[in-house]
Amino acid sequence: MTFELSPLPPSDPKTQPPKPSIGPVLLTLLLILCIGGIVGWFFDGRDLGAFVGGFMITGLIVSVLGALVRLPFFFNKRLVAIGAGLVTLLAGVPFAMSLEAPERTLKREAKATVAKAESRGTYDDVHRKPERYLVMRPVYGREFGRVSIGGTLSNSSPYAIKDVKLKCRAVSETNKTLARHRLTIFKRVPAGETITFAPVEVGYVDPQVVEVYCEVSGADMIPGPAKVSTTAG
Repeated sequence: MTFELSPLPPSDPKTQPPKPSIGPVLLTLLLILCIGGIVGWFFDGRDLGAFVGGFMITGLIVSVLGALVRLPFFFNKRLVAIGAGLVTLLAGVPFAMSLEAPERTLKREAKATVAKAESRGTYDDVHRKPERYLVMRPVYGREFGRVSIGGTLSNSSPYAIKDVKLKCRAVSETNKTLARHRLTIFKRVPAGETITFAPVEVGYVDPQVVEVYCEVSGADMIPGPAKVSTTAG
């Protein structure tokens, strides 16, 4: 008994799974790069981290689409799309966060420098209200019923200040104001420095005075070039 092998019927191309092709893969990759670049430029075109973030977002979107619909980029396999999305998420996020553009660092440092300069005061600011840049820490003394006020003066501006006017009040144990005094310290307070001035006698006061509080009410700026701060940070 003999058997004859009949040839297999020709396969229908419509029933065959599509063969992987490098063309769609390259086109999809180019699409990811283009869209990712646009997204990165939208956030900050000069920041490498923004570019990587844009590519990552675009890649995740394509991976989600590949998990829902078979795409040639993932060789028509949903598992490949899901795996690519997980790899993009786990590897891309830390890498994007670790990148920081030099331009962004420079911007932050420039803002800090401007803020520091503004806190020290411009020429016009110090000339208009030099007392704003002075801090006085009084030292109260009393001997034979006569009160003296000394202490330190700190100048935070880049310009020297002189003839500092003080308003002081003497208070009791219950914080009751028992006396008020005005005095002028005829000394020069260099830019960015602290000086100590000798006690100035203000006269007799109530023996119940336990403390004296002072504030700077006026001063004069000494014209001249600004002192440049050399302190880092």
